[in-house]
Order: sequence, then structure tokens, then C-alpha cells
Amino acid sequence: MAGDVDVHEEAIVVDAGAAPHGVDELAAVVREGGGATHQYGRQVLIAAVPPHRARAIVERQVPGATVTAEAAAIPESARGGLVEVEALGLEAFALRQSEEYAAAKASRHLDGELWDYEPAAAPAPPDYAALEAPGAGLEAGPEAGAPPARARPRAQLGIRLGGRVAVGLIIVEGPADRNLQFTAAEQTQVVAEVQNALSWLGSFETTRHAASVTWVYDIQKVTLDVTPDYPTTVIPEPMEAPWRDPAMNQLGFEAGLSGVEDYLDELRGRLSADSAYCAFFTKYPLYNFAYVSSNIPRLVTHYNNPPWGPEQIDRVFAHNTGHIFGAPDEHATSNCTCGGAWGPCQRPNGNCVTCAPNGGVPCIMVRNDWQMCDYTPFHLGLDVKVPEVRRQHPDAAAKLLRQSCLEPDFRGEDTATGAAFVHIQSPVENTLIPPLSKVTCEVASGEGGLKFVAVPSGVVGGVTTEGRVELQRAAPAEGYKVFLSSDFFGLVRLEPEGVIVPAGSKTADFTIFTERVENTIPVTITATDNIVTKTDEMLLFNEDIV
Repeated sequence: MAGDVDVHEEAIVVDAGAAPHGVDELAAVVREGGGATHQYGRQVLIAAVPPHRARAIVERQVPGATVTAEAAAIPESARGGLVEVEALGLEAFALRQSEEYAAAKASRHLDGELWDYEPAAAPAPPDYAALEAPGAGLEAGPEAGAPPARARPRAQLGIRLGGRVAVGLIIVEGPADRNLQFTAAEQTQVVAEVQNALSWLGSFETTRHAASVTWVYDIQKVTLDVTPDYPTTVIPEPMEAPWRDPAMNQLGFEAGLSGVEDYLDELRGRLSADSAYCAFFTKYPLYNFAYVSSNIPRLVTHYNNPPWGPEQIDRVFAHNTGHIFGAPDEHATSNCTCGGAWGPCQRPNGNCVTCAPNGGVPCIMVRNDWQMCDYTPFHLGLDVKVPEVRRQHPDAAAKLLRQSCLEPDFRGEDTATGAAFVHIQSPVENTLIPPLSKVTCEVASGEGGLKFVAVPSGVVGGVTTEGRVELQRAAPAEGYKVFLSSDFFGLVRLEPEGVIVPAGSKTADFTIFTERVENTIPVTITATDNIVTKTDEMLLFNEDIV
């Protein structure tokens, strides 16, 4: 395990000759059940995926690639020819597996403490007037003192946490005589902290949600000769523009927040991402050690990260990435309430410490902790596990789906009748889909899908025979399960106890095993699909009496 996020990760290094196609081929790792995936350049992937699955996919897609859970096991031949972003990704993975890194995480300063255990300790909250607007718009409301940002299509921002997310890391250093430069070790530390944070965030899973994210990186280091001769202010722009603007100029973009926007546009297109955000890391003085834009998806962090320290950049970064994708603060100094409508699912901030029962539960949005409350996955817009609504009345199905931030799409017969039920759903239960997606529900009327169960009227004990169940209509693509039982289990055994009517069929047979009896005994066979129950009777005879 790398870091302290309890996620098994595999490093995959593609041979340079396969690199032009490596990114597309390795995307199969994510499609076939991986968690968070970090993509660095064209050759390096750090994937939260079981080792047997990673090796099987790589062997099928890009034979000859190096696959290992141990960074130290990557041969020099595989490292040769890597570009800087790829090498940094591997160096960060190696650092996360080091004893020193593990020790630092095991003894975190203020572990589990409220972000605002003292007011100056909390990362600065974003502009909530902008974030709480319908759709959790990040583009509204420019920061105080900043030029207004240009309007842009909402789809280009982090509307929800999922898919391919481009992450631009911009490390800005200044003159050495002002202690503003980054050592190579500090640069690797930054990349490792971000990797650790996003491994946790991109692999998060509950019974209702699962993150499904590929983080694809651009890493830039900019060296300036700018001295920090600017006054301390209580708003970000006067203390950010003096170093940010020349940094953006060096990267080929215009000064001001518009240059940051242009960089994000270029980044999203170049890395074929669904959304993009950037993070500036610097040692220049800032108005707050960590803060987030309200109008464009970017965050700023001081390397020293006081009072939490550089070894806890990961949790501060995860917290602020939560803001990028629509999650509100839950600590008291943010002036949170338990109301509002946040994120794509428009859910209230029910874990706000000032009003939640017993002060709420541990969550990355309120504490220095690797936990998440029930509200935050909805705020982030994580992928949803589709609940099973088959055999449910349409009203009950609609309630269950909307509780999961999904929309029912009823089709078929009248949904208002008391006997109506969902016969087929698509996608089926436990499929991961984006929030607000539609779930098609084919509605049928009548007494459920089960029509009857039929068994022989009489059978000699000790003889094996067959019974049959029949449905009102053909079974859906995934089949239709009917449960069977006997009121004399010791004398009559049914196999299977849960018979599956195959797709497109109305009937399925089952086997009846009987035992010898001394007297004639009536046996009741019961079949149910959990909507309707049907029975049939069979007489069990003594062979000497027949």
C-alpha cells in the first residue's frame, strides 16, 4: 500500500514504442473495475486495481509493459526515456511507499481535528453565494479585487467528480535568497501529496456511491525573479497576482485570471478530459495558506501549509478539491447551515457542525480525516449504484431512485393502478452511472410476473419428478427469479430453490426429489416472486398402497 489511504495500487509503465497507443489501451484498466487512476504522460499509470486484473489487462492490451505494486521493482530499462511528468509520477509513488512517508502519515499533526480548531487554521472558504447557485455554479461571482472572469460553458468546469479529470500542478518558485525555491525533494513531495489525496478521493466507495475517476496530469515548474515586496491583504488577488501573472506569462498565457482560464481550456483539450482544474503551489506569501476560486476551478496552496505542515498537504488538497466539485464546508467558521442545495444532486449541507445531530460525523469537509459523510458524495456528484426497483410499485420505485439522485423513466402500462409493478429495469441494480441519469422502468399490471406453479397431482414417495413455473409475460434480459418451497421439506426437496426463468421465456422447470412415506401425505408447493405467491398441491403415496 502506498501512503495511508488503504488502496492497493499498481504502477504500470508502458514501453516507449507502445506509448502512442498506451493511453487508450490502458484506459481498459479503469473500464474493467479499477478505482482511482493517475495518468502521467503517455507511459505511466498508477492504478487502484487488483494485481491479477492489472496484469491480465496489460498482457492483453500492451504486452511487455511493466506491472508492479512496488516502485522499487521498476527496472531502469523501463524508466529510461520517461519525460519529466512521467518520472515525477513514479517518484511520487516511490515516496508514498517509503518508511519515512508512512511514519509521517502515522503521526499526523492534529489528526482528526476540526479544520477550524482555531480560526486561522482553516483553509479559506470559497464564495458560497456563487457555489450554492443551482447547478453548484463555479463560474459566478469574481473574487474581491480580481478582474471579472469571462463567461464560459458550465460543462468546461468541474460540474461533478467523475470521468477524466485534468489536474494542472503549477509549482511557482522565487529567488533563492528569499527562501522561495523548491528542492527536488520538495517538488516530489508536492506531487506525492496530491497523488495520495486523489487516490483516496478517486477510490471512495459506499453502499450507494463509488468514485470512478482518471486523474490525468500536467506538471509545470516556474522560476521567477519576483521579490515578495507586496503588502499583506485580506483578499487573495493583491498577494497572488504579483507572482501568478509572470508565471502564466512564462507558460505562454496572458496575465490575470483570464490567463488561468485559457490554460484550463488548453489543458482540458490537450489531455482529452471531461473537466479540468489547476493548483498553484508556492512559497510566496499568501493571504491564506490554502484557498479556492469561486469563479474558476483553481486552488492555491502554500508549501508550508501551516499549521498542518507539508506532510498534510494531501488532506487539505482533498478538502479543497471537494470545493472545486461543489462540496461545501461543514465547519463552524464557514458559517455553514444545514440547508441549501449543493452539487448536481442539490442536497442540503446536513453534516454542518453547527446544526447536525451531535455535531455531525467525521468528514473531509469538516475535519482533518479520511472520511466522508453521507451528504458529500451527493455534493461531489459521485457515480451512483443503481438500486433494485424490480417488483416495486412505481411510486415506491420513483422514491427509491430519487433518493439515489436518479430519475425514473416509466414506460408500459398504467402506473397508477395498485397492481402495477416494475417488471424490467435498465440499467440493472448495482450498475454505476452518473447522478441524474434516467433509469428505464417497464411497468406491467396484474398480479406480478408469476402466473402459476404446477406440480404432478400425485407421486410415489422416493420418485423424482418435475414441476413448472409460468410467468404472465416473457422474462427480461437478465432472467426472472422465482423462489420455491415445500411445507414438508424433509419429504420433498426442490432444486433449485430459486429457479430462473430465462430471458424471452415464460416458463422454467424445477426438479422435485421425494422420500418414501408410510401413508398418503398432501404436500403444498409454494412459488413466489416477492410480489405474488402461488401454490399447488401434490399427494405423496406409499408405493405399496398405490
